[in-house]
Amino acid sequence: MDSEAALRLHYDSIAKDYVGVNQGVERVLAHLKLAPGASILDIGCGTGNLTKRLALMGSPARIVGVDISEGVLALAREQTRALQTVAYEFRQASATCLPFEDEEFDAVVSNMVFHLIPNQEKSYSEALRVLKTSGKMVLQMQGGGDIALEFMQVLQQAWEDVLPGEEPPELTQKITVDTVASHLKDLGVKDFDIKWSHRTRTLPAAAVPKVLAYGRLVLGFWRLGLDEATADRVETALTRRAQETASKQAGWTATGNVLLVNATKT
Repeated sequence: MDSEAALRLHYDSIAKDYVGVNQGVERVLAHLKLAPGASILDIGCGTGNLTKRLALMGSPARIVGVDISEGVLALAREQTRALQTVAYEFRQASATCLPFEDEEFDAVVSNMVFHLIPNQEKSYSEALRVLKTSGKMVLQMQGGGDIALEFMQVLQQAWEDVLPGEEPPELTQKITVDTVASHLKDLGVKDFDIKWSHRTRTLPAAAVPKVLAYGRLVLGFWRLGLDEATADRVETALTRRAQETASKQAGWTATGNVLLVNATKT
């Protein structure tokens, strides 16, 4: 199963649990200023947590959300059905093959998605293709350093406990500021800014169940390569390893690395 198919199946299965997950949408909105009547594309819109907030950005005329999961799109349609101030549209599509004409949108946004896309350069190319000249692109993603470092460490340990000698799947890509800048320069973008933020927090050991629940929500597609019984054994080992780690450290250390890309197409 390829990585995009795994993502689609995973988000189909957890769609209802994902409603309301914020993941810092305010940071995207803070960098988006549009004239009235603008058209906006949200790539990887999920259940519409960012998409429905876009209606507040300068009275746009059209907001389109795309995602590879029809499960989350169904909920996004429900989330925005009562909002009558703007025309919403949701379509199932890959970020690497957007079903739109060249220069169709005044703005393109995406929140916490691009680090999951296998073909990074193609996704940037497609986002810029459908963006109008002088249009704004605001993308927020995990990057700049190790992604979900602590969760991935205990998953590695749990995997070794259950499947000794085997490696867990690569769940995310390690995206750096230089890599993103290189992609944009290769595509002819001259006006861009990339901000990297790093935060480390220590949570109480009692927070481990919530940490694991969130990890399974956003990275739980590792299960799709395993039969159900083996996946359940890894889950059990993952919980045990996480609790052991938190006990040894008197808490759970959570590291976050985020890139915010703000660009204008020239």
